Amino acid sequence: MTIECRAVFVGGGKIRNVDAEKMALFRARHREGDQVTITFDDDVLSESGKQSRLFHALMGKYAEAQGYAKPWAKIELKYLYGVWAAYDDEFRPPKWTRAMFVELPEGYEAAIVYMKSTTCYTKSEWSALIDGTIQACTDCGADIAEILQGAE
Repeated sequence: MTIECRAVFVGGGKIRNVDAEKMALFRARHREGDQVTITFDDDVLSESGKQSRLFHALMGKYAEAQGYAKPWAKIELKYLYGVWAAYDDEFRPPKWTRAMFVELPEGYEAAIVYMKSTTCYTKSEWSALIDGTIQACTDCGADIAEILQGAE
């Protein structure tokens, strides 16, 4: 069994698991003394991170400028600049810990996509999403100067 969990440093060299439900399932399948492999990766940022707050602030301005509801604006921006896989005849689910199927309206390259949750984005994926969102905001005339100034 393989799981991927988010964790946070809590001080004193200790690490606290953030995905308790996943860990409980993992523990239930193992006994004391079983050997497991643990991999630490500092390239993943939590949803509560600076990038998430910046993206959601920008997305709100984009939604306002376009006249979109925020959930649709988020889907559109993630489709344009985020991580997803087309749900077609060759579809094989990527090994993302969190993702969801999204049905897109006519006019999009794919009718249904499997979108990776931003809670699992790497730094480079966040950068691509934020850079694209800034460009989309600029293109549609959304006022984002104050948000960008606060992000510096």
